[in-house]
Amino acid sequence: ADLGYGKVDADGSTLNLRAGAGTDFDRVAVLNDGTVVQLLGMENGWFKVSYNGVIAYASSDYMAPCLDQSGNRGDAAVADSTLGAQIVAYAKQFLGRPYVWGGNGPNSFDCSGFTKYVYAHFGYNINRTASAQLKNGVSVSRSELQAGDLVFFYNGKVSTPVSHVGIYIGNGDFIHASSNSYTVEISSLYAKNYDAKYVYARRII
Repeated sequence: ADLGYGKVDADGSTLNLRAGAGTDFDRVAVLNDGTVVQLLGMENGWFKVSYNGVIAYASSDYMAPCLDQSGNRGDAAVADSTLGAQIVAYAKQFLGRPYVWGGNGPNSFDCSGFTKYVYAHFGYNINRTASAQLKNGVSVSRSELQAGDLVFFYNGKVSTPVSHVGIYIGNGDFIHASSNSYTVEISSLYAKNYDAKYVYARRII
């Protein structure tokens, strides 16, 4: 997946590129702060990158999304869509992790713990509960959904405004820590169970 470009954000120090997604792998290059690389995908919290023809891995903790090879943020809408793709790629790494009520990650999550954890990785501190996350970001209509948007559901059984939250990933699908399957999974907004319960969406990025 092409995730656009990333710029080394290492607070003035250098960033090691590794042969694999982890510090145990051999160092294959050292990048100066501000270096821009192409982002190809994500594994285990590491970006797969292309730099001078070399395919290697960089910790996503030290990469800032940008739009082009000169490192510009450029058009905000495009930058947001690039960041949305990165959020989706990061979230997908947790597929299959168990749902546990009150779980804050990364070994187990509840629905809002999952969304909070994913967004925190990208520097966004959103509220902890699904209903409180309704106060984060801006409202978007269902027809305007973009990858990375929060989608909210209400089951009619609780006193709070919403009962569930997930992250929209595109093509009518969302990723969430499901209390039905007790795992992090991808579901369709158009599935009967979710279509009828969908209530809101919020854009955080």
